[in-house]
Amino acid sequence: MLRARFLAGPRGRLFSVGVQPPEQPGPHHWVLVIPPLLDELNQSRRTLHLLGHALAARGIGCLLPDLYGTGDSEGEIGDATWDTWIADLNCVHVWLLGQGAVRVDLLALRGGALLMRDWLAAAPIRVPHLILWQPIISGAQLVQQLLRLRLAAGLVRGSRATAAALRERMALDGWIEIAGYRLSAALLTRIEGTSLTPPDADQVGMVDWFALVTTDQALAPAVQRCTRAWSEAGLPLGVQPIIGETFWATPEIVEAVTLIASTVSRLEQVRDAVG
Repeated sequence: MLRARFLAGPRGRLFSVGVQPPEQPGPHHWVLVIPPLLDELNQSRRTLHLLGHALAARGIGCLLPDLYGTGDSEGEIGDATWDTWIADLNCVHVWLLGQGAVRVDLLALRGGALLMRDWLAAAPIRVPHLILWQPIISGAQLVQQLLRLRLAAGLVRGSRATAAALRERMALDGWIEIAGYRLSAALLTRIEGTSLTPPDADQVGMVDWFALVTTDQALAPAVQRCTRAWSEAGLPLGVQPIIGETFWATPEIVEAVTLIASTVSRLEQVRDAVG
């Protein structure tokens, strides 16, 4: 059963789409999706929609919120801050618990993993099972990629601006437009300072890291270092390479069937193992 609703957020109403089993008015087990950033969210909606229905078929609810200033939620993204988005996640999590959820697992996709990490550092919550889908491990790398995107768009228009010049202009104006999104300099600076460091081992019961690859290739060295750091921090971590397309960056409709099936299977296995 698909249901769209607005939830009360700290700075405005948050649009959310929930999928839950039709025979259950309020399932006890939910997966809260922490969405990717900017246009990657739009490209990911189809896959996340299919995930929600696959989970509902197994008796698990799935909730995808649009954070402040994104999607159909209230506010403008130019006014959004990292702390506002963290507060949004708190509100959504509290709402799920108020609906009778006994278990709330998290699924963070791409840049949403960086937001998840800072949320867990600020919130005294425990996550039974954390799912990571191709997480971005460096906020600095993400901002660099966004600036390159802006530079590429400028080249099409004949601009010869450099990354340094873009940063100077952004500092003066307090904002920059990238791919149609007007982003504040403060938000990008905050993102740039984030990294996917391991959370407190007592805060997370199990972690499954799904890495999409095009062939049977090895994980990138930076990803290997990051996953090793998580394991050394005492987190029970499983890393699963999945051959598939980068659906968050593909204009065509891509159905990540293997990724969805593997994720649903792991969520069931971990839940059933602990009872």
